[in-house]
Parts: sequence; structure tokens; C-alpha cells
Amino acid sequence: MSELKSKIQNLKSKIRNGLIVSCQAPANSPLAKPEIIAAFAQTAEQNGAVGVRIDSPENIRAVKNSVKIPIIGIYKIVSDESEVYITPTFGSARQSATAGGD
Repeated sequence: MSELKSKIQNLKSKIRNGLIVSCQAPANSPLAKPEIIAAFAQTAEQNGAVGVRIDSPENIRAVKNSVKIPIIGIYKIVSDESEVYITPTFGSARQSATAGGD
């Protein structure tokens, strides 16, 4: 448990008082490609962002290989089963983390 607390404290210290940029594109957009989302994240990092917010395991994987700053991984899933659509289940959180979300 102390290892997890240490990881959380480390992440908090990296992003405290800085800008976290949400790098996303609507699903039907020509920009909704992992390599383009990764380019958005690189641009955010180059311009001083301390972290990026990235949607979906596929995009998280692409961004993880492109930036050194923390990735706030989310997974938007629209479903009739829940009103919550941003990382609505433990499974979706696990997929985001496994893909490289911090």
C-alpha cells in the first residue's frame, strides 16, 4: 500500500499548479486518430503542459510513446446501463491504466 501512496504523491507533485491539457477529438472527426492525438499531446508538452488527459486505451498507448509528462487516462463509454460515461467501470479504468495511463 505504501508503494501506491508513493506513486500517487509523485504524480501529484508533478502536476501540482500546472496545466493539464485535454487532447481529444470527436469520434467522427478526421482528427480522431491515435497519431494525431499523440501529436496534440506532444504539442501540449512542448508548450509547458505538466500532464495530458487522453481518452481510450488506443490513444493512451500512442501518447505514452510520445510524451514524458503524466497521462490522465480516461475511457468514454456511452451505454444505456449507466449515466456515467467517463470511465464508468473498474474494467474501463483498468484498461486505461494498462494502456499507460498514470
